[in-house]
Amino acid sequence: MAPAPLQIDTSRHGRWTVARVRGDLDMATTPTLESRVDSVDGPLALDLSEVGFIDSTGVRALIGCRESSDRFALVAPSAVVQRLLVLAGLTESFVTVASVADLGT
Repeated sequence: MAPAPLQIDTSRHGRWTVARVRGDLDMATTPTLESRVDSVDGPLALDLSEVGFIDSTGVRALIGCRESSDRFALVAPSAVVQRLLVLAGLTESFVTVASVADLGT
């Protein structure tokens, strides 16, 4: 099965920039994510509900996003993302919300 190409759509929710990430988040695609969110000023949320695969490179990208943002949240991480965060012992390292509406403004 071929890897799912990464698609990223951004929108605004109050002060938050929300990046909806779809596809695989791995060594081949994390540079795309990093370049898309690099220029975001203010709070950043990544909607990971449609991420079908993530590897350690993807996790490292999430950590980088968190470290470079003044406020950062994960929105509805998919089961595969949740599983890897649990295995890596990182669930407490991220603010996670169930939906974009839960971000507030």
